[in-house]
Formats: sequence, C-alpha cells, structure tokens
Amino acid sequence: MVDSIGSAVPATPARWWVAVPDRPDADRFATALVGRFRAGVLARHASGRVWLCGRYPDRLVDAVGAGPIRVVVIGVRGRTAGELRDAEGAAARGRDELVDRVVRRPGVATVAVSAPGRIQVYTDAVGSFPASWTRHTGTGGR
Repeated sequence: MVDSIGSAVPATPARWWVAVPDRPDADRFATALVGRFRAGVLARHASGRVWLCGRYPDRLVDAVGAGPIRVVVIGVRGRTAGELRDAEGAAARGRDELVDRVVRRPGVATVAVSAPGRIQVYTDAVGSFPASWTRHTGTGGR
C-alpha cells in the first residue's frame, strides 16, 4: 500500500504531479505512473528513488538538495539559486521556518520537502494548486 500526495491544476489537467515516500514499493508505483502516463521524473529522494513525478513544465519546477533534505518549488515563476538554498536551509531547521521563509512568498504555488522518514507538501493559500492525499493498493501495471 502506497500513500501519496498529488495535484492537478483544474484549468489545465495536463499539469499534474505525485509525491511518494522513499520506499521500494513507492518507487515501483511512481515508475509505473511515469511509464503509463508518459510522465517525467521531477525529483528524486536522496536515496535516488523517485520522489516526484508528473507532467509539469521544467521552467516551473525548481529543485535543490545535496544532503538528506530535498526541496522542490513548483510555482508560477522560477526561483533563484539563493531562494532555493534558503528553502533547503529552512526545511532543515523545521516546518515553521520553511512556511515563514518560503511558502508565504509571492508566486509560490507548491513547496514539497523530502526528509528522512517523511515528505511534506505545502500549497498556496488561495487554493490555485490544491493537493490531495490518497492511498494506492497496487501499481496497476503488469
């Protein structure tokens, strides 16, 4: 059984992403999604397993992380390298700082964090980019 978090932009269903935990069964599930829906791998956990997959323009997906913590910003505009390093540091220090420094910034639609033993997703306050949690019992593949 795989728990995942995902989003689809209501006006443009061709844009979607799914975040899965850092486990072998979740990696198989994400890999099946990529193959079945011709999606791309947007980011990987520090382990190398698929973390975020989906269909989203590269110019709207920014990722950072060299250690065990990875941060991806999926938004309406790209982030500078300094802003991404700020997001990574804030994620390492805890949820409150991440929300204060990154999530509340103008132009951010979604911020996703992969850290040892957990994934977190924060979306915009007005709900333009909603996120949903779901549980999958199989990959649907053969």
